[in-house]
Amino acid sequence: MRAMFGFFKKLGRDLEMEPKSKDPYGLEGATSIFNLRELAGYPGEAGPTLPHRFLRSGALDAATEADCAFLKDYGVCRVVDLRGTAELAHGDGLLAQDPNIAWINVPLFDYNMSDPYLMPRTGTTGYLAESYCTILANKPAMKEIFEFFAEAEADDCILFHCAAGMDRTGVTSMLLLGLCGVDRAHIICDYSYSFGDVREVDKAVMSGKPPEKMHVRSELKSRIKAISETWDLLIAGYGSADTYLDSCGIMPETRRAVREHLES
Repeated sequence: MRAMFGFFKKLGRDLEMEPKSKDPYGLEGATSIFNLRELAGYPGEAGPTLPHRFLRSGALDAATEADCAFLKDYGVCRVVDLRGTAELAHGDGLLAQDPNIAWINVPLFDYNMSDPYLMPRTGTTGYLAESYCTILANKPAMKEIFEFFAEAEADDCILFHCAAGMDRTGVTSMLLLGLCGVDRAHIICDYSYSFGDVREVDKAVMSGKPPEKMHVRSELKSRIKAISETWDLLIAGYGSADTYLDSCGIMPETRRAVREHLES
């Protein structure tokens, strides 16, 4: 398990990624969990999204007993593992074995899209956007995920994760924030914090410039472009995240329960 965590630390260095977040919640103290972040503080239609409702992260395989205890004290009692079956061969971590944690595995994609050994050397943006659209096409999985989200009690904190907390986790986060009416720019920022410093990301995205005109590292630029294209395709096709989720067969009361859990 330690070797697996080391792989993702190396993966971050290989892709010039140093995830940092506005962290008034002390989550960065959980050092055995890669890319652990809150979905709180984004301006939605009903006000800012609330803390202690949804967390996103990389794999929990290497999470220590202390960090698992921290998550439970934080309120985490429901976990969704978005990884593929083959990835679970590395283990699913201590929380998955905890009888007090409701844990499910819903594969959104069968491999880690940010694996540096699988990504193309050129044309990364198209590769990622196409992969994200493949995720969105997996509507039965989205239905299962959001129905699980909707079962949460008022004080439950839900953690969802994939391998590195970037791609499958990022698309799921995009839909959650979109469901709450969070604007395009903040949705793009939430995704992009996995690939750059908060100040760097905010300055680039909030400038309003198209990605190709942003003065940022090429890796961050391609990532911003990929999620921008994915969101724009979703809106062009469905009009809203809510309408897309409806097309997945997710009932109105289920979508409402998820939205209210994050915003009220």
